[in-house]
Parts: sequence; C-alpha cells; structure tokens
Amino acid sequence: VICIAAPRRVALVPCGHFCLCEECLPRQARVDKRCPMCRADFAAGLRVIVPPAPPRSAADTRCASCRQRPRSHAAMPCGHLMLCGGCAAVAGGRLCQECHMPATSWHHIYMLTTGSAM
Repeated sequence: VICIAAPRRVALVPCGHFCLCEECLPRQARVDKRCPMCRADFAAGLRVIVPPAPPRSAADTRCASCRQRPRSHAAMPCGHLMLCGGCAAVAGGRLCQECHMPATSWHHIYMLTTGSAM
C-alpha cells in the first residue's frame, strides 16, 4: 500500500510516526488502519510541514522557542514542526510561530533520520 516514491508528508495520530505521503494515507486507511511502523491503530493523519531541506543553517532544525534542542513537535491543526518536547510541554494554546494560528495541542513527530526523504 505504501509507495516509497513520494516524499513523506503525513504523521499518524496518535503514534506520531512520519511515514506516509499524502496519496498513501487514504489507501492505508482503507486497507489497514494501523501504522506501518509500530502497528498501532491510527485515528487520523497530520500533514507535517518541515523546515526546508537542506537546512540553511543548524538553527533551522532547532526549536523555534528555546533554540537549543531539535524540533520534535508539530502544532495542531496547522502541522508546522516548530518546538522541542520541553517547550511543547509548556506551550499550551500558544500560537504557531510559523503561521500564527492558535495551536490546540502539540504532537510529537517521530522522524526517520537515516536516508529519509522529506
């Protein structure tokens, strides 16, 4: 069901694995509503917007709030990958720093690092 040709753009909720392209999400949901990485049931897909690759600098991959740790949490519902876990834990209903939409929550996104195409 998963194509491997298109760039990954969707993280599964609630497990957070960033593993599907937008075209594969509906097919996966019809065939098997489980994450292909961890086999946990998923309720939805979140389109994640990651910084441009390659990063212009190391700062592009760091938390937009503390600028210390890597970005690991995306704002819901916009999907911008902006904060580290520590900042996301205290962010609450803050605005997304990219699009300025209210963030209803922050979702942990598990990125594949070796050979990952985003």
